[in-house]
Amino acid sequence: MKKIFISGMNCKHCESKIENALKDIGASFIEIDLENKIVNVEIDKSNEEIINAIGDYGFDVDKIE
Repeated sequence: MKKIFISGMNCKHCESKIENALKDIGASFIEIDLENKIVNVEIDKSNEEIINAIGDYGFDVDKIE
């Protein structure tokens, strides 16, 4: 499980775009906490691949744990 911090995620539309970005690269579980701007995701991809996928949808990843 990875925890992704995305400070630019502010609304349900943003949430939907992030979810689509992660589904596009094979996420099997996605849980989005819009209030705290955190995404918990089960995915077998490198941090770089995740950052690039989310970036393609116009968002910057602050960090991944």
